[in-house]
Amino acid sequence: MGDTGQPAWGAWLSSLEQGAPPGEAMENALCWLLKATAAQVAILFLPDPSGEQVEFAYVAGERADELRGFRLRPSESLIAPTLLNREAWRYCAETYQEPIGAIATGIAVPLPSLPQSALALLNRDAPFEDAHLALLEQMATPIGAAAAPPADADPAGAARARPPVAPGGCRNDWART
Repeated sequence: MGDTGQPAWGAWLSSLEQGAPPGEAMENALCWLLKATAAQVAILFLPDPSGEQVEFAYVAGERADELRGFRLRPSESLIAPTLLNREAWRYCAETYQEPIGAIATGIAVPLPSLPQSALALLNRDAPFEDAHLALLEQMATPIGAAAAPPADADPAGAARARPPVAPGGCRNDWART
């Protein structure tokens, strides 16, 4: 924490509060997570309008452009325990999972305010640590609040109107410094 009492990752939240486009704020948060954890991919899973699938709504890191917008049933996801049972998920094994590619390590937490949603990090050179889990849990509440549709919005319409994210992800200088 800096001298303002704000966590280091709070810059993206402040930008959202100051009117930055939500897509840009989410991208900044995911890019910051990549740097802070040495993960290769960060994904924000959100329910699609039908409620039957989850969407890779925001993605940063390797293959971000390819993965963004992909949808699958929660039960078919490697992070099914998080999406369906609201449990933290950890993974550390050599396996091949499409469409994400070779996943060696992973960690995910549910977003408290949204059912069938999760914040996930994939692939780092070593297994994810307890500190990474704590960081994801800490960030899940503000990210979930930022990703949730307004209380008076039509949930299906709000999900379809998700703000775009710049191609390639992680373009902001502060996220890479």
